This record gives sequence, structure tokens and C-alpha cells, in this order.
Amino acid sequence: MRKKKALYNLISSFLMQLILVLVNFIIPKLIIKNYGSSINGLINSITQFLSYISLLESGVASVIQAKYYKTLAENDTQTQSQIYKESSRFFKCIGYIAIFYLIALVFIYPAIAKTDIPKQTIILLILIISATTFSQYFFGLVNQCLIQADQKVYVVNSIKIVANILNILFVAILTYVHASIFYVKGISVFVLSLIPAMMFLYTQKNYKIDKKIPRNKAILKDKWNGLGLHIAGFIHLNTDIVLLTIFSGVLEVSVYSVYAMIIAALRSVQSAFTNSVLAAFGNMIAKKETERLRKNYIAFDHLHMMLIFCMFTVAYFMIIPFVRLYTKDVTDVNYIRPLYASILLLGEAFYCQRGSYACIISAAGHFKQTMRNCYVEAIINIVISLILVNKYGLIGVGIGTLIAMIYRAVDYIFYLSKHIVFLNIGYTFYKIFINVLAFVAIYFSLNRLNYNDISSIKDWIIFAVITTLVSGIEFFIFNFVFCNKQMKDIYSIFLKPFLTKVLNKTK
Repeated sequence: MRKKKALYNLISSFLMQLILVLVNFIIPKLIIKNYGSSINGLINSITQFLSYISLLESGVASVIQAKYYKTLAENDTQTQSQIYKESSRFFKCIGYIAIFYLIALVFIYPAIAKTDIPKQTIILLILIISATTFSQYFFGLVNQCLIQADQKVYVVNSIKIVANILNILFVAILTYVHASIFYVKGISVFVLSLIPAMMFLYTQKNYKIDKKIPRNKAILKDKWNGLGLHIAGFIHLNTDIVLLTIFSGVLEVSVYSVYAMIIAALRSVQSAFTNSVLAAFGNMIAKKETERLRKNYIAFDHLHMMLIFCMFTVAYFMIIPFVRLYTKDVTDVNYIRPLYASILLLGEAFYCQRGSYACIISAAGHFKQTMRNCYVEAIINIVISLILVNKYGLIGVGIGTLIAMIYRAVDYIFYLSKHIVFLNIGYTFYKIFINVLAFVAIYFSLNRLNYNDISSIKDWIIFAVITTLVSGIEFFIFNFVFCNKQMKDIYSIFLKPFLTKVLNKTK
């Protein structure tokens, strides 16, 4: 059952990420075309300011989800109800605090925003866009934590997929008939607010939540243990753009945003992969299936490492040709930054690879034990970026992020070698070495292709397909030859059950 749910989670997660990519490309383009760049910039800016409310959540959602694993494994509905009640109170408290933040934003934002858009328009858009945020805290997150902990990420993803498809359709129709931007954003927010509402209804129907159960304040006494992980992640996603805005100007921020868009797509694939198995590992830990956990995780980690190496190898060859095509008509700043692209990709590769380690740490609920090093990572990122940004700009913040990511990935490896799955440190670095060798071999294999000749989307797709095939084949060969046992485990644990089910259904 765990493998079946993990498969559903994986497929739905990839579909969800595909839909989000479409949303992020289609809707901004429609808004820019019909309402102008100023309105699009205003919407994105307001959304960014509203996202700061997530700092109040402080990683508690991850802790709550980890709390559910044991109760679900043991069918302990009483404790489930207590966790649900306390987490509901916590998220509603954030919602009420967010109301005061919203009121402050209504008064402050129009005064600091450098735009000619009327004040009334700004305030109305703030109020409309904020509705999605409040629905999340009052209805969404408390139910999402429970559903995902029950290995049903596919339920959450299915709801989000339908809502986002409807969102694209409604926005497309309304912009086509030139409806007011207030109607466009209003309908969009209404549709997206259905996501937490549907999760609420699903939870009420499928779980026995006793709403009258007495409070147990101690059940989430360690809810702040996820704070370090949350802050480190927040700083990773926001430090570069803040420092570039202050020290380098908006043109460098524009360059950063183009590369960040590509990185976000790669990161989404990785997160879909790890999120699909997170609850399954949590279930094994709750049931104390130590040996099965260790064997399954080591195979998963190896498969995850191959995926990361392959993705970022393809990105290494294809990112500059993509940026060149994407910005071919732009002349006000140079977007072609090969050195920055290489540093950025290397840093993000470490960040994504550690996702496998963070997955098992989160499943085990080891937030407090790893909190200190999360803060160290955040400090390294900020300090080094601050030192280098003024002189080196994009390269400086890229180096700061890279060093912080290397530190955290290595720290996770050593932590897992001593706790939870007892990784063999030597073999972990051996796997990395083998995949680095594979990258070198791929580099020389593809060196004959002239990526500078790419002059159209068609060319880019053809080169991307060739690069992906060559990379995938060579990574497979190197791992099959030098890590044969782990490749056999990947086949027996993940691929064989899936292929068996597919073949049985076709008979």
C-alpha cells in the first residue's frame, strides 16, 4: 500500500508541477499583454509582501505533519484529534495576526510603492489577493498537514491541479473580453480559495476528528523545532534578490529573476520526487521498521542522486542557450552570464541533493537536533553574500549561496551517518565521485555539439533531447557498472513492483 500511494504521489506531484509551470508562464503573459507591465509588477510585488506572513508559520507545518505519522500508523484517532485541534488554533492565530499585517500593508504599501497606479487600485488589489492567504491559514494548512501525513499527497495535488486549470481558463476568458483586472484577480482568488475549502471537506469526511476533545497544549510543545529549517529555507529563497536590490540595482535583479525562473523549475521536479515518499518513510519510522527503512532509503537516495546529477548536467548545457533565446530582444542589460550560471547550478545542485537528506530528517521529526546547523547555514549565506555582493554582484551572492549549500549538504550526510538510517559516509562520497566522473564523460561526449548554434525554440528542443538522452544513458552506465548492488535495489524496490502491476493490468 505504501508503494502504491508513493507512486500516486509521485505521478500527481509531477503533474502538479507541470500545471504550475503553465500557470507561471501563461497568466503573467496574459496580464502583461492586456493590463501592462506595471499592473503585473504590482501584483507580483503585493504577492511577495504577503508571502512574508509565512515567517509567522516558522516551519510548524513540518513538525505537525511529523507528529501525525505515529498516530496514523497506530490508528490513534484521539491523539489525531488533539493534534488537529492544537494545530488549528495555531494556524488561526497566524491568520488573526495576518489581519493586522494586512491593515498595516494597506496604509504603508501605497506610500512606498514607486508607481503611478492610483492608490485606490493598489489597496483594492491588496485586499483581493490577500484572500487566498487567509483561506490557507483558516482552512487549508491544518487539513493539508493531516492529508499529506496519511500518504495522500495525491489528494492535495488533485485538488490543486483542478483549481489551477480552472484558474488558467477563467483568467484567459476574462482577459480575452477585457474584463477589469479586479474581476480577473477576484475570480482567480476565488478559484484558488476553493483549494483549502475542498481539503477541509475531505478531512471532515475521511477522518474521525473529535472537535469536542479537551485541549492538550503539550502535544505541540516542540512546535518551534522546525524554525531553523524554515528560516534557512526562507533566506535561501530571498537573500539574493534583497541584496541585489540594495547593492546592485534592479537590472541585476532582472537578470537574477530569469535564471531563478529556470532554477525554480528544476527545484520543483526535485521537491515533487521527495514529497511523494516523505509520508511513506514517516510511516516506516513510526512502525519502527528500521532495516526496511534503511534499505529503502539508501536505494531512494541513490536514485535521487542520479536524478539530480542528470537534471543539472542537462541544465548546465542548456541554460545559456535558453537565456539567449528568452532575452534575444533585450538590450538594456547583458543576460548572458556563463560563470554565474555555473555557480548557481552547482549551488542549487547541492541544495536539491540535500532534499533527500532533509526528507528523512523531516519524516523522523529530527528538527530540534538539526536546528543549530540550519542557523549556521543561514549566517554563512548572508555574511559571505554581504561581503562579496558589492564587488562581484551576481557572482558574489552566487558564491555565498554555494558555500552555504555545500556546508549544509555535508552536515546532513554526517548527521544521517550517525542517526536514523546510519549512512556509510565513505560510500556516500563514493557515489558522488562516480557521478562526477560520469559528468566529465558526458562533458567530453557532448563537447562536439555547438550549443552556440541554437537560434530557435525548435533547435533548443532538439539539443535538449539529445543532451538528456546522452546524459541519462551515461549516468545509468556508470552507476550500473560501479554501483551495481544499489541499482539492483532500485529495480527491486521501486521499478519491479510498478512494472509487475502494469503488466498484470495489460493481460
